[in-house]
Amino acid sequence: MKMKGVLSLLLALVMCLAMAAPTFAAEPEDPNEGIELHMQLFENPYVNDSTGTYHTDNFTSTPGNGTYIKVWYRNYSDERATVVLYNKNGTDLKAMNIAPGGEGEIWYTGSNTTAVSYYVRILSEYSGQVTGYLAVAQKRSK
Repeated sequence: MKMKGVLSLLLALVMCLAMAAPTFAAEPEDPNEGIELHMQLFENPYVNDSTGTYHTDNFTSTPGNGTYIKVWYRNYSDERATVVLYNKNGTDLKAMNIAPGGEGEIWYTGSNTTAVSYYVRILSEYSGQVTGYLAVAQKRSK
């Protein structure tokens, strides 16, 4: 009687393992499926400047990592902030205004074949405190 119980338990265990094997055998076709591909170009979660203007250092895109440059900013200050993306020569490429406590993003179509240097400037509406979180990424799609 005891042997029948052990044998039944062993058989149930073998059947469960047999059902689990196909699950582990399946491999995804694309290992990056569902992953948003991008390369972080610049990030500062602690933007803080009391002069009313914050200016990043230059950062450079990498050929082959995507055409789009995405600038994202969350404004922690009590004043409206203007966020501007420039190329290294000082040409204003795109700008956005962010309300106090708000956030927003700029999408700029750059080059996927040539390295391009950029920088970001954030201006306070009344030359007060610039406080927030800034991130810039190079992306393959919007």
